[in-house]
Amino acid sequence: KYGNDLEDLQYTELFKEFLTIEADYLKETQHLQQITFEQPVSKKLSLPLQKTFGFNGNHEALRKVLNSLNNKIHLLNESKSSVEDLYQFLTTDDYSKLNKHIYFGCQNPQLWYIIKNLQPYFKNLSYANLGRSGLLYSKGGSLLSAANFTSSKNDVPAAKTLIDKILSKMH
Repeated sequence: KYGNDLEDLQYTELFKEFLTIEADYLKETQHLQQITFEQPVSKKLSLPLQKTFGFNGNHEALRKVLNSLNNKIHLLNESKSSVEDLYQFLTTDDYSKLNKHIYFGCQNPQLWYIIKNLQPYFKNLSYANLGRSGLLYSKGGSLLSAANFTSSKNDVPAAKTLIDKILSKMH
């Protein structure tokens, strides 16, 4: 045997997290064309950070859905963030210019599920991009990263039926 069960489990979980982040990266970069160089390039190339999520849905529907989610499942910590703050963050052309931090009041699995279901209305809404923003905080006050979202994956979060009913108003 190579290690104890706890070590094996921790390694497996870490590897799953890596694969999920890698899959998000591949999904986000699949539209890019391969770049070839005649000479080796000494410095590492990196993609520019997307500072927009490319909302392409109905703005009024998004506002109503965010308000309903906030009223029903306490999406936001209202003492620190408003629905309008979150709406602007999700729909702006450059969220870094807003100078707003978003503090959530719901459970991370609920947030993961909500984001998953909002993704079809955005060009660049991914857990990796949300984490890279450095502007999102969990109910407990921790800065949210792609890894936080990955570990919160849950297709059946608390209040799923209610969340589904509210999200159906995006159509």
